[in-house]
Amino acid sequence: MLHAAFSALFSAPQACLRRQGATRKVWPMPLQRGATPRSGKRAKTLGDTATFARRRVASDSEYRGIHLRPRSLRRPKLARIAAEDTFEMGSNMRRRSTWALVVGTAGFVMSVPFLFPGNSNAALPPTLVSDTISTSRPSVGANHTFLFKLAYAIPVSGKIVVTPEGSFIVSSTLNYQSFDLQTSGSSTGPFSHRTLAALPGATDDGVSVISGASSSFTLTLNSSAGIAVNQFVRILVGVNASSGAQGTVQIENPSSTGAYRIRIKMYDAGSSLISEGAAMVAIVAPVSVYGDTFDFDPPVFSNALPTGTIPAGIRNVEISLNTNELATCRYATSSGVAYGEMGNTFSNTGSITFHSNVVSTPTDNTAYNFYVRCADSYGNANASDFLVNFTVAAPLPAPAPSAGGGGGGGGGGGGEPFPAGPSSPRLTVSGTAYPYSAVTLLKDGVAYEAVSTDGSGQFLIVKTVPQGVATFGVFAKDNKERTSSIFANTLTLISGTNAVISGILVPPTVVMEKIKVDAGEPVLVSGAGVPSTAVEVVVTLQTSGLREEALTVSTTTESAAGEWKVLLDTSLFARGTYIVRARSVVSASNKSNFSKTLYLGIGVSPAADLGSRADLNNDAKTNLIDFSVLLFNWGAADPASDINSDGIVNLVDLSILLFHWTG
Repeated sequence: MLHAAFSALFSAPQACLRRQGATRKVWPMPLQRGATPRSGKRAKTLGDTATFARRRVASDSEYRGIHLRPRSLRRPKLARIAAEDTFEMGSNMRRRSTWALVVGTAGFVMSVPFLFPGNSNAALPPTLVSDTISTSRPSVGANHTFLFKLAYAIPVSGKIVVTPEGSFIVSSTLNYQSFDLQTSGSSTGPFSHRTLAALPGATDDGVSVISGASSSFTLTLNSSAGIAVNQFVRILVGVNASSGAQGTVQIENPSSTGAYRIRIKMYDAGSSLISEGAAMVAIVAPVSVYGDTFDFDPPVFSNALPTGTIPAGIRNVEISLNTNELATCRYATSSGVAYGEMGNTFSNTGSITFHSNVVSTPTDNTAYNFYVRCADSYGNANASDFLVNFTVAAPLPAPAPSAGGGGGGGGGGGGEPFPAGPSSPRLTVSGTAYPYSAVTLLKDGVAYEAVSTDGSGQFLIVKTVPQGVATFGVFAKDNKERTSSIFANTLTLISGTNAVISGILVPPTVVMEKIKVDAGEPVLVSGAGVPSTAVEVVVTLQTSGLREEALTVSTTTESAAGEWKVLLDTSLFARGTYIVRARSVVSASNKSNFSKTLYLGIGVSPAADLGSRADLNNDAKTNLIDFSVLLFNWGAADPASDINSDGIVNLVDLSILLFHWTG
């Protein structure tokens, strides 16, 4: 009986199930009557049920797979049939009708579905449909890159309509200048640009935008050239659009997280639907990734002053030192005192790298020792002392009495000459820069001495200097005329002493290939530094300031010639302005100061914070050192000192510096 049923079905389907009408007695066995879903009527035969299924599927707006449910296994039963789902393709609704043969016996139930296409010319959707957005952060502007492959050609004057579903917000200022329409035979390009305008013409494609929360945009092809079948179409919307004009307006992401569909439909010149597809995008809460979130190293000391012997009779002396990071310093007069138990705090300390304090020296001919420890902003304190020691000289001897001469009023013999006074102070500066580079010593912002480094980058400057207080700075210029940031110290110079600043690591030079990119677009950062030494490139979101919680830290090694380069991955960066700096790293406890500060715009032109730019030497304070640096570059086009980035260091930059003065 089963064989006969299959034979009847395949040899004469019109006797069994047909598109128009149906034979009422196609099953040789009695069937139990069943209710057809949604009709409210009873089906007497399988033919009734099949007729219902045909009518239901042919009239329903969706194609719905047919479910067959036998009531009993004792004898063949008529199953309930329900229509489920459809395909909407092409310029008209294409429907597929589905029938199923159900055979029931005492031992099993077998369901055999058969699909008969209602129209062999059903339209196909575009393939490889995607939408890549520059950021998935809610309620922020994002660039969109739509990509799909055409299953059908779009004729001249045809249209591409993109409709974001959900609460994407399209600004009323979005126009053709923030769009690119490109085509290629490959998904990876190269892509050819089509010319866009506000209205379509003979050679221009037109762009029209419906703004607001229920938005869409339509690209109407020109009247001369369509887009061929199997071509890849790429549509850029936002600041990533650059053909003809640089895009300036983005589409704002929905305020709620979740998955959102963006529909893409293609029409011919008569507005008949050719094909359609959809892409899904996910809007998620921002996730911060930090490459150097935790700092476990205490500050590193250098440049203890004064040293040696100072003249007798001086009763107050300024002691000072430098640290490699922002810190707060304390001191004791005996060794081995823990940082937390030290009772003396430097008067000039805290969130700076140059620390000073005036101490009492009540006795001549005495050595003075001050044991210093510091803690950084993370609470990492030194476990050992840094010694600042010097000696106050013994008083000069009184002049010897004259040897005497006879006679009244006669001039006496000559006695011992009065001892010569102490010599002028001497300054010794040494450190490492870049091989065969020029190193300049500044005094109060004015070039004071210049030397060249050797093949390993070493330099030494020895100079007799006037007594008094002065600010000394050191910077280097590499072989590509790029200058470093300035390593600066303020010293009190006393006659008869030798002030030593040693172990300087001149910060690396740094330059970026681009200052504005889209998220995900790599950025090349390069420069020169201490040869054969690691260099860190630290990127920080401008609003987070200059603390060391970096968004990313990329590390490379400088060559023997001191050259280095890093390719920054910006795929995790949100839209905004970022601070880019570099520093040389000899060890975890020996790092240079940061380089000059560069500003990188992700999706926007970089807008520097003038307050942070006024801190020219990056010590978190705007004071006399920055003023000296600005005066040294007065009238020049130095990018670091040009605070407002107008191409020249002038009175405007000075005004900004004074406005942000911290002292």
